[in-house]
Amino acid sequence: MEKQGVFYAVSVGPGDPELLTRQACRVLEACDVIAAPRMKSGRMLALDIAAGAVDMQGKTILPLDFTMARDAAVREDSYRTAAAAVEAALAAGQDVAMVNLGDVSVYATAYYILERIRADGFETVMCPGVTSFCAVAARLGRSLTRMEEPLHILPGSAELDSALALPGTKVIMKSGKAIHETAAALERRADAITPGKAPSLFLPIADAVLLVICAVLTVLFRNASPQCWIFAGMSALAAGLTTFSVFLRRRAIREGHALAARQRAALEKQIAEYLPLRDRAARAAAEAQRAADLLAGSEDSCRARLTALLAQVRRFAPDAAGLSDAQTALAEMRRRRNALAAALQEAREAALYRDALRGQLTEAELSQPAAPVTLDAAEDVSEALAQAQQALTEARRRYDTLLGRIRALDSSSDLTAQLSQKQEELARLQEEYDAIALAMAALEQANTTLQNRFSPALGARAAEIFAALTAGKYDKVLLSSDLSLSAEAAGDPMSRSIQQLSQGAADQLYLAVRLAICDMVLPAEKHVPLILDDALVTFDDDRLRAALDYLLAESRNRQILLFTCHDRERAYLQGRENVSVIRL
Repeated sequence: MEKQGVFYAVSVGPGDPELLTRQACRVLEACDVIAAPRMKSGRMLALDIAAGAVDMQGKTILPLDFTMARDAAVREDSYRTAAAAVEAALAAGQDVAMVNLGDVSVYATAYYILERIRADGFETVMCPGVTSFCAVAARLGRSLTRMEEPLHILPGSAELDSALALPGTKVIMKSGKAIHETAAALERRADAITPGKAPSLFLPIADAVLLVICAVLTVLFRNASPQCWIFAGMSALAAGLTTFSVFLRRRAIREGHALAARQRAALEKQIAEYLPLRDRAARAAAEAQRAADLLAGSEDSCRARLTALLAQVRRFAPDAAGLSDAQTALAEMRRRRNALAAALQEAREAALYRDALRGQLTEAELSQPAAPVTLDAAEDVSEALAQAQQALTEARRRYDTLLGRIRALDSSSDLTAQLSQKQEELARLQEEYDAIALAMAALEQANTTLQNRFSPALGARAAEIFAALTAGKYDKVLLSSDLSLSAEAAGDPMSRSIQQLSQGAADQLYLAVRLAICDMVLPAEKHVPLILDDALVTFDDDRLRAALDYLLAESRNRQILLFTCHDRERAYLQGRENVSVIRL
């Protein structure tokens, strides 16, 4: 029986290649076949993460397509199809490593495949990794649990109202599509936090009853000296106990209210932190999708160019099937072209030698046939041989003379032609160098002028616009000598480069600088219109409103044409004065 391969479910962590374990790297390096889930866009995210830690050159990549349909039968069919593809490689004796985001034991697609492969009799191994919620806790510098505090891991599709009421820490995963339901459940949980049950009234009531009884007995036995004093003392003691028990109960109630207020404030803070993070994650995912689409378009363009190249190459290399074959065929064609050029050069030199020989010989010599040799007697042989040797010597002398002349003529003409060509090329290059030097000097002078005069004014104007767009959160914009951007928050002297700003703030800063350049460059008296083509597409709703308010104010000075394929701008500006909405 042939040896079967081993299936490895490999965890690649939450996204940072440095979080792959040494075991995961060792397994990925050893396996020749790497299986990876493939998204609808064609991207294999888990494979991209693993490729940041392990060289994937020479490995066979096995894409696996899955569905997130709610129908269990449809999901099962996709799992079975993927398992069959993996088992084909395992049956051939190849080890297969399937990469999976996070850890393969927590909501992992790889485990669904592993179950089916294991049931079919193949050996399986799970390689643990770093989960996303552990990475988030480390990034935030917080512990998920303490002592005997429980930890609950819940899907976003769970009954969140009941789940959030559980004690301890709750981790809600796969909540991307249920983000609004999750936020609403968190808000309901915050509203539902109330003080705990107040301490029982039994002790204060018992103390009060004892006080009343002692007071009555004191009045009844007021004439009996010993009993009166005893009951009076008991009354005082009961009064003290009643007061103390009431004090303890009120303090417990206050502490319960304070604890509930702290819990509610902590949960509201978490909600306030959670929603912006989810929005940023959604925007990052959208940007990643756009990048993936651009990459797919680039791949399609490269494939089309390769197809066109192969069509040209197959005219002289019909067997070319790929880029390497095309490169080999083109290299062979270049070699043949060089050989042809050398042959043509030799032919030209031979023609030159022929023409030179013709120039040295007369027509009669060229047309004269060879003289026949007739020998009338044997004694004439020696004389004829001597004449032939003399004629041969003369012919060789003439040949050597002509050959020397031809070589001298050929060498001098080539050198003269080459010298003329090099002189022309030198003159052309000198002209280009002079033009480039003049342009560089002009550019350096313009750059110096721009840095000394334009940059401070541009920074000041951009700061005014940026402050308006951010409601005064940032009040300074700085441009360095290389025109890189940074900003200072109001009341904070530390400047932040544009790479340190949030994506939304960075987009606002770019818009502010563009508008500032327009204000400074365009002549104010001509009221040149501004044309913006989907310039606010990456802004969230608050930043969108701030930007539109500024553009609305700027429209009093110049006409502004805002093109967009979205409906947010129209909804916000509809009905405003001097605003016209045109559908194209």
